[in-house]
Amino acid sequence: MRRGRRHRAAADPAARTPSTLEVNVAALSVPITLKLHSPILLTRALLPAMLERGEGTLLFSSGSSEHHLLPYLANFGVALAAQRTYIRQLHAELRGTGVYVGLLNIGALIGDSKAERLLAENPELAPPGVEIPRMTNAELGEHYWRMYTERTHDELDVGFPS
Repeated sequence: MRRGRRHRAAADPAARTPSTLEVNVAALSVPITLKLHSPILLTRALLPAMLERGEGTLLFSSGSSEHHLLPYLANFGVALAAQRTYIRQLHAELRGTGVYVGLLNIGALIGDSKAERLLAENPELAPPGVEIPRMTNAELGEHYWRMYTERTHDELDVGFPS
């Protein structure tokens, strides 16, 4: 898979396993690259200059399948759990350095995203009985801004059903 295509993989049903029982090492390749390797590579590229300056912010995004167990997203859930642990460890280790690390866990479809369009065109992709909340780009931006300005919590959950 070409480099730019990995970041569109989360919206691609072909990248998902239909069941936890079908998760294998190959099924984890795309999710692990997207949700764990990417944050590690970005952190290693950006963090040294931030530490030298004594300030900076690294904000990452996650999804809902680590918090809300959905077998049809199991391979992404495994990758999101690894991503969450990595980011929470970074947050703890960088406390007091002036560098803030946070994770925004998004439990909604983002307005005008490829995933939202794909689901609108193919409603059968959502398992029966699963209600997927929606969030606008402006709402998403407000959550990122809140994390950036408050700089208090290592993660924030938004858009999850009650």
